[in-house]
Amino acid sequence: MKDQDKNKQRLIEELERRVEERTAEVTEANQELQREIDQRKRVQDGAGEISDATRGAANGHSEASWAAARRLSWTCPNDRSL
Repeated sequence: MKDQDKNKQRLIEELERRVEERTAEVTEANQELQREIDQRKRVQDGAGEISDATRGAANGHSEASWAAARRLSWTCPNDRSL
């Protein structure tokens, strides 16, 4: 009976050790994934800012072009070319 108890205790301790190891591995994997998520968010936010700035510059250029075109007098020999 004592041998069975000792064997049972040894198995329990082995399982507890394995659970602790696996928990540490999962914790590290979760931390790595969180770092990757944070990095991707920073990249995505930066890309959005660049896109907004580019769009703003393009819109500003477009508005300036239209304003200049309105000030110009267009002459066209043929109305169909418009």
